[in-house]
Amino acid sequence: MKKRLFISVAIALVILVAYNVLIFLAAKKTQRQHLLAAIDHLPPATDCLFLGNSLIEAGCNATAFQAGWPQTSVSPSAVNLGLGATTPVEHYLILKRALSQPVHVKYIIYGFFDDQLNLAPDGKWDDLIG
Repeated sequence: MKKRLFISVAIALVILVAYNVLIFLAAKKTQRQHLLAAIDHLPPATDCLFLGNSLIEAGCNATAFQAGWPQTSVSPSAVNLGLGATTPVEHYLILKRALSQPVHVKYIIYGFFDDQLNLAPDGKWDDLIG
């Protein structure tokens, strides 16, 4: 009887460990992990950051911004750090991590929804599942 119980527990543990390894490997391919990797490899010459939710992520083209700069000889090096479905708190954490890199940012362009900065925070258990 003990042997059967031991085998059942061992199989359950192996399955649990396998699922955890799969989740760990899958999490490395998320948009958030790509953003964190981009932040960790910001070029030192970066002097303009675009920050915000999907409005910035999809609607801002850093290359076009550089090309449209009035003084073409001194156009800023811009990086888009927008990430969809994020809140102002997450934007702050992204900015804090970006400013911890050896960059000298001159401009921060922040985009957000109309009332996103003054709405009461809304946190549900569903928000923990990405």
